[in-house]
Amino acid sequence: MKRYLRTAPFHPTLENAFCEVVGALRAGDPLNPIHVLVPTHVLGRHLMRTVARRSGVCFNVRFLTFPDLAELVACERLAASGRVALPPLGDFLIARKAIKARVPAVGYLAPIRESPGTPRAVLSSVTDLKKAGVTADQLEAFAADHGSKKLEELAQIYREIEFLQVEAGCFDWSERLAMASLAARSSAALAGSLAICLYGFAELNTLEQRFLEACLEGRSGYVFMPDDVAGHTLPLTAWLAAQGFAPEVDADGGAVSGPAALAREVFHEPSGPDEAVGRRPVTCEVKIISAPGVAQEIQEVARQILAYAARPGASFSDVGVLLRQPAAYERTIRDVLESAGIPHVFLDGRLLRDTLAGRLLRLLVRIRRSQYPRAEVMEFLGLAPLRGSMLRADPDASPADWDRYSREAGIVMGREHWRRIPALRRRLEWRKKRLVDEAAGAQDPARLRQVERDLRSVQAFEYVMNVLLKRCEAIPDRGTIGALMAGLLRALQTVASLDADDQDAVQALASVARTKMADEEVTFETFAGLLEDLLAERSPPADVYRTGRVIVSSLGGALGLPFQLVLIPGLVERSFPAPARQDPILLDAERDALNARYGTALAQRVHRAAEERFTFSHALGAAAARLIFSFPRLDAATGQVRVASHYLLRVAEALTGRPARYETLGTLTDRIPLGRVAGDGESLRPADWDLARVSRAVASRDPQLLRGLPGLPALVRGTRAEDRRWGRRTFTEYDGVLGAAVEPPPTLAATQLETYGLCPFKFFGERILGVREIQEPEAVETITPLDRGALLHDILDRFFSQLVQNGLVPVRAEDLEECRRRLRTIADEVCTGFEKSGAVGYRFMWEVEKARILTDLEGVLSFELAEPPGFVPAYFEARFGPTPAWVTPPPGSMPHPLELPVDGRPMRFTGFIDRIDLDQRGAARVIDYKTGMIYGEKSDQFRGGQSLQLPLYIRAADAMLAHHGIAARTSEAFYYYATGKGGYKRVGFSRQTLEARSGEFTLILKTIADGIAAGVFPQRPGKNGDHCTYCSFQPVCGHGRVRLVERKQRDPAIAALTAMWELE
Repeated sequence: MKRYLRTAPFHPTLENAFCEVVGALRAGDPLNPIHVLVPTHVLGRHLMRTVARRSGVCFNVRFLTFPDLAELVACERLAASGRVALPPLGDFLIARKAIKARVPAVGYLAPIRESPGTPRAVLSSVTDLKKAGVTADQLEAFAADHGSKKLEELAQIYREIEFLQVEAGCFDWSERLAMASLAARSSAALAGSLAICLYGFAELNTLEQRFLEACLEGRSGYVFMPDDVAGHTLPLTAWLAAQGFAPEVDADGGAVSGPAALAREVFHEPSGPDEAVGRRPVTCEVKIISAPGVAQEIQEVARQILAYAARPGASFSDVGVLLRQPAAYERTIRDVLESAGIPHVFLDGRLLRDTLAGRLLRLLVRIRRSQYPRAEVMEFLGLAPLRGSMLRADPDASPADWDRYSREAGIVMGREHWRRIPALRRRLEWRKKRLVDEAAGAQDPARLRQVERDLRSVQAFEYVMNVLLKRCEAIPDRGTIGALMAGLLRALQTVASLDADDQDAVQALASVARTKMADEEVTFETFAGLLEDLLAERSPPADVYRTGRVIVSSLGGALGLPFQLVLIPGLVERSFPAPARQDPILLDAERDALNARYGTALAQRVHRAAEERFTFSHALGAAAARLIFSFPRLDAATGQVRVASHYLLRVAEALTGRPARYETLGTLTDRIPLGRVAGDGESLRPADWDLARVSRAVASRDPQLLRGLPGLPALVRGTRAEDRRWGRRTFTEYDGVLGAAVEPPPTLAATQLETYGLCPFKFFGERILGVREIQEPEAVETITPLDRGALLHDILDRFFSQLVQNGLVPVRAEDLEECRRRLRTIADEVCTGFEKSGAVGYRFMWEVEKARILTDLEGVLSFELAEPPGFVPAYFEARFGPTPAWVTPPPGSMPHPLELPVDGRPMRFTGFIDRIDLDQRGAARVIDYKTGMIYGEKSDQFRGGQSLQLPLYIRAADAMLAHHGIAARTSEAFYYYATGKGGYKRVGFSRQTLEARSGEFTLILKTIADGIAAGVFPQRPGKNGDHCTYCSFQPVCGHGRVRLVERKQRDPAIAALTAMWELE
C-alpha cells in the first residue's frame, strides 16, 4: 500500500499537490470512495469545491472530520450499545455530578468543589488524559505510587464521569473513537476505499493516531501536512515515519513571494551573523494600524474591509479576520460590522450567552431570582421579539411607552408593585369615561385620542406582564435541573418569538434538560449559576463557507483556508501570543511523569509557544494579496498604555531585512488619532458620513457641501441657535425671549409665579411646554424631599382634622399623650401606605427617614402646645379654584379661583392652603408647612418675585372666608418650617405690610403677567449658577449659561424684569 507524505505551505503548493493526487486516484478508479480527513468542516467544503473546480468533478470524494468518520465506521457498534451521543452541554453536567460524588468534604479538591469553574477545569484535564490514552486505572495507580491525593481524587472523578455517561445512556467522543478503532479493520464503511487522505493536520492525539492506523491497514494513505514552524509538527512527522510515510521532495524548490514569503521568514532564525546581516527584505503588501482603543481598532478594520470590497471583482468572502482570542473581540466586531452593513460569520460559532435567546434567558433568571425588578423586566420586554398573540390589545404597543408607564407608577420590584399596572388601566378607563361624558362642546378630542391610545397600550402591557409573571412564578424555588430549565424555556418561548438560530440555542439547552444528567435537585439560586456556565458554550454556525460574508475566526479555526485579504487584530503583548499557563489541576511535571511511565504523549500546557508561532505563520500565508495587522494603544478599562506584540517586531524584521525595535515599528505603523473623522468612502454609519461632510464644510467654509445632508434642518437650526445666542448681546428666541405673544394660562398657582420670578425659562419649560422629568424609581436611595414634604403634609392634615373633630384643639398639656398616640398612629398609617409606592429607597434609609419624620412631628406638637391661646385650627388643605366634580372639596374650599385686578385686567389664581386658623376676635391666619431649610426667605419681603405665596394666600384666605360667610380678616400668613432641619422657625408676611406695599405687589404681578403674554422667558441662572443647583433643565440650558446671561444683562427686553428682581 502506498504511503505518501507532502509538507508545504497551504497555498498554493499543498492544495495543488492534493488536487493532483485526488485527480490521479480518480482517473485510475472513477467510482470507489476516497476518504479525506480534515480538521474542520469548512476546510472540507473548501477542498471539495477546489477539486471540483480544477478537475470538473468531485464524485465520491468524502471530506470528513475524525468524529464524522468515527461515527460512520462505528455506527453498528454504537447502535448495538444502546447508547446515544452525549448531547451538547451534557459533559459539563456529568462532570459536576462526578465532582460532587467523588470529592469528600475533607478531600484535596474540597475547597474548590463548589466553585463554578471547577467542572470545566476538571473536564479539560480529563480530556487531555483521554486524548493521550491514559485511563482512569492508570492514573489511579500512578497516584498511589506517588502518594498524590489530588491525582487520586482526579482518577475517581474520571472513573465517575465514565460511569455516569453509561448510566445516562450516552457515549462521548473518546468512546466513539475507541469503538471506531476496533471496527475500522472490518468496517463496511471503509470497504472499497481507494485511499485515506489526511489534510491540514499539524498534530494528532493518541486516540486519533490509533484510529487512523486502523483505517490505513490494507489501504493507501496520503498525508498533506503544512510546513513546520518552530518544530510544532515534528511529533506528527515522527509518528508518520513510523507508519511508513516518507516525505516527498519539493520539486519547485519552494520559491514563494508576497504573504507566503513573509509567513516563511517571520520566524526564521538566522544560522549565523552573516545570514542575519545579509537577510533580504520581503516584498509584501502589509499595513500596520495603531488605534487608540479596541473599538476604534475594529472600526479601522471595517474601513479596510469596505475599501477592499469596493474593488472590481472583490467579494466579502475573500476577507478573513483572524483572532488569537475571539472572545475578547467578538462583541465589538459583531457590533461594528453590523452597524457598517458588512455581512460576516464567526467560524467558531457564537457564545450561547451572546445569542438573543441567551441574553433573554439570563434576564429571565435575574427577573425570577430578584423578585421581578422593573429595570430587568423592561430590558427583557424591549429586547424580546414579542409574539403577536401577546399584543392583541394593541399590535402597535411600544415597550418604550411601557417603560414610561412603569416609571410613573413608581414600580421598583415585587409582585405587589406590578399590580399597579391594572390600577393604571382602571384610571385610564375612568379618564376615558369622564372625557366621553363631558358636555357637548367641552370635549377635548386630542386628549381623548391620547387617553384611548394609552389605554390600549396599557391593556397590552398588562396582558404581557400577567403571562410573564405567571410563567416565572411557575418556576419553583427548588427542583431538578431539568425541571428548572424546562420552566425557564417555557417562560421564554411563551412570550418571545425566536428565529431559527435562537431556536437552535434553546433546543441545545432543552436536549440537556430531558436527559438523566439533569436529574440533580438544586435551588434556583444554584441553577442560575449553572445556567451561566452552560451558556458559556458555543453554538455551531450554519452554512459558513463562501456565502458572501467576511469570515471571522480564531487562527486555528481558519487553518488552511485561503483569502485575498487577511486582517489580524489584537496584536498586543500578553494577548498575542497569550502567556503560557499550566493546567490548574494536572501540572506539567505530573504530565511528564505520566508520559515517562506509560509512554504516552500527554500535552504540556506551558510548551505552547511552537503552536502559537505555527498558527500565526500560517495565518500570514493564508493571504494571497494583502495583510493588515492592528493593535490598540490603550486599555479602555484602565487607560494604561499597551505594548505591541513582539510578533510585530518579527514582521518588521522580515519586511526590512534587519533587526527591529519598537522605534522601528513606529515608522511602519499608521497611527489613528483619537478624534479621527472618516474620509471619503470610510464612513461606517450615516453619522460618520454626516460628520465628515460637516467637517469638510467647516474647513472650506462652503455651505454647499451640506446640501442633501439628512440631518441638515436640525444642524442648521442648531448652528443658527448657537450663532444667535452667542453672537448677540440681546436675548433671542433661542434664549427664551420668543418675540411673539403667548396665550397665558387661564389660571396660575402661587408657586408657578415664584418659579417665573426665580427663572422665567424654567417656568416656560414647566408651565408652557409641560416638560417634566420622570425619575427612575429604582434609582432612589431614599425618599425625595418632595415625597418627604407630601408625607408630612398628609400626616398633619389628617392629624389636625381628627383633633378638630374630637374637640382636642387647641392642644392642651393634659391631652398631650393622647395627641401623641393619635399622631403616631396616623404617621404609621400614612408611611405604610406610601411604602407600597416603592419609592422609599433602601430599607435602612427608609427606617431612618421614618424616625426623622416622627421626631419632626413631635416638634410640631410641642410648637402647638406652646402657642398662646387665641387661634384655633379651622380648615386644612382648603382649595381655592374649581374642584373636579368627582372629588369632594375639603371644608373651607372656594369653587372659583382667586381673582385680582392687575392693570385693568383680572389675574386668576388657584391653589391649596395647608391650614387656616381663626380666633374669636374675627382674625384669621394662614400657616403653610415647609419641610426643608430656609433658603433666603425673609419676613415681609417679595424677593423680586420669588416670595409671592404668602401675600397671595392672605388675599385668598379673605376671599374663601367671605365665600363661607365668615366675618374674619387674615392678619398674617407665615411659613412654618416644621422640621428639625428648619429649626421650627417662622417666616411671615403681615397684612399691614401687604397693604403698605400693595403698589409693589401689583407691579410684580403685572410684570409677570406682561412677561408671560409677551413671550419673555429668559434664563436666569443667578450668581455662579445658584438658581440651577436643583434644576432639571440644566442639560437644556447648557454649560455656558451664566456667562451668556451676563453678556445680555443690559437688553431692554428684560428691563421690566430687571427692575422687578431689584425689589426686596
